[in-house]
Amino acid sequence: YSMICGDYMIAEVKYAKDSDDSSEMFVRTANTTDGNISGVQGNLSFKDYDSNGITVKYALVENDTYVAYWVHGEYSYSLYETEEIEETYFKVLIDYLTASMPDSDFETNEE
Repeated sequence: YSMICGDYMIAEVKYAKDSDDSSEMFVRTANTTDGNISGVQGNLSFKDYDSNGITVKYALVENDTYVAYWVHGEYSYSLYETEEIEETYFKVLIDYLTASMPDSDFETNEE
């Protein structure tokens, strides 16, 4: 779905395993460079992570759930995973999303 927030619009895609499972993943994008559009509130300690040449800020929310955000070009992006996962796996999700960004430093190992 999408929503208007001030001067910009946020588009959100929600992924869920199935209707019986409460784990979800939210991916958002917005036509703003304001940064954190995740909607996750609280006193979070964000760390920097270089993903395909893009600086991503990510934080532990609680109980091994993570949130991340980054700016690329004229857009802001965020990722929020409600299922308990390891930090390494969360970084793989970030890498997958940033690899699809135009002008990222992503390289394949194809020969």
